[in-house]
Amino acid sequence: MTKNQFCREFHLEHQWFTTLVNRGVLSIERKGIRLFIDPSEASKLIEGKTFISCPKCGKKMGVLSKVHTRMCGGEIGCDVPCELHSQNRMRSEEEKQKQSETLKKRFQTPEGQETRKVISEASLRLNSDPAFIERKREKARVIQNTPEMKALHRKQTKEMWADPVHKGKIKAYQEANKEKIAASAAKAKLHRSKTSSGHVRYKEEMVKSGIVGFTSEYQFHYYAIDEADPLARIAVEIDGCYWHGCEECGFEGVPYIRNTDKRKETYLRNRGWLVLRVKEHDLLKNPQHMISMIKELQQKRRQANIHKLRESFTSGELKVRSINPVTKAVAWSPVEEVCRHRTPDKKMYEVQTEVGSSTFTEDHSVFSWDRGDTVRTSDVKPGQALIGIPFNKSEAEPLQVSKVEERPSEPYTYDLSVPGDNNFVLDSGILAHNTYSVGGVSLDIEKSSKYESMKNNFIQEWDKARDLAKQSIKIVVGLSQPRYGVGISSALGPYSRPGVQSRRNFISGFGA
Repeated sequence: MTKNQFCREFHLEHQWFTTLVNRGVLSIERKGIRLFIDPSEASKLIEGKTFISCPKCGKKMGVLSKVHTRMCGGEIGCDVPCELHSQNRMRSEEEKQKQSETLKKRFQTPEGQETRKVISEASLRLNSDPAFIERKREKARVIQNTPEMKALHRKQTKEMWADPVHKGKIKAYQEANKEKIAASAAKAKLHRSKTSSGHVRYKEEMVKSGIVGFTSEYQFHYYAIDEADPLARIAVEIDGCYWHGCEECGFEGVPYIRNTDKRKETYLRNRGWLVLRVKEHDLLKNPQHMISMIKELQQKRRQANIHKLRESFTSGELKVRSINPVTKAVAWSPVEEVCRHRTPDKKMYEVQTEVGSSTFTEDHSVFSWDRGDTVRTSDVKPGQALIGIPFNKSEAEPLQVSKVEERPSEPYTYDLSVPGDNNFVLDSGILAHNTYSVGGVSLDIEKSSKYESMKNNFIQEWDKARDLAKQSIKIVVGLSQPRYGVGISSALGPYSRPGVQSRRNFISGFGA
């Protein structure tokens, strides 16, 4: 009978039939391109030695694979080979080893070195070709994004984390390499972006919905918040189901990430923050998930917190940390005045240190640790040390600048006036010259000598006003209104547009 008839008659796999012929177990006769075999050759087939039978479909093959049992609906969990298949595998490994040794010896010759050089150059040319790289990436994206592959990855991940042996290995490795893992994580944090693609898409949806006032990766003491409104005290965390854990999706999450989430949430809630968590699977179903609720909560909590801020400012209890220039002591100083500036045309820079980050205008001044004097934000470079006081410290220390990035301009920035010291500690720990952040608003810094020059200008304008009383009646009336110890009128030029505001004006116009 022919090969096909023999395989159908005895349920023998075609590929394994060819292997048995090559190994001399079965004898065949060739007539042209066709293969013929005597039916009596079936007596040479021995269960467990020359084949393995599938308990479901009865097919005879060299190895009962997981793929075949899955297709048949079997329960077997590993590949089961027959004796001959095991011998072939061992023989194949020996042949591969011999071939590898032969190639190594061949490459050590001058001709082999030349061949190796040609292969390396060809590989470099291929892998530096942008068209080839793009084709390779596109092919990988297509394969990884197929529903079958995604389902397989989810299944494998669940099985992996459900395996106690795997959990034990991970735990043992972490216990044995604590210092190495901590150093690697600290190094990785300096070079990677914390913002995930899901976080970016959700922030875009928030902006489209008209939600403003949220800062991405806002640093609050020990922790970075995905999206935070410091004035409303709302923290929005966008959690990936795999990393942070999800009961609905069946993921346990990474233990240290889940523990960090619990500590961060407890820390924020104890300090008056409202913590909202948005799950990845909810965003896949609805990109606008929880946005309307966030918008409503933001309005309510902002109004309540603004009321508290107004009361504190009126009573003189609104205070910030500052450093006494003479004694170098750190103390809480009351906020005396607020000045709002129009800054739509000024460049803004975000200065990031190991403690946190703050956003300044280009002419904002901070203090250099090495020289001890002020330096403009536009001149600050990565690696430079600034004077800073972290929130949990009582003495100044150097804060290393890790990154300086330009940010979009803002229509308004604010200055606060503290008597005597003329410096303020920001939430990020950076010591700023004559400025502070209200509700996370970026600030415009100008040197305290500005007020002295304003005073001189006002005196000059007063003299002119007396000489030209009739023509300058509006200026005279404006000058008779005391603002910051010296009269300020809107007619006196850019210094007073919008100018230093009294407590009354600040309270009535807050949030404008």
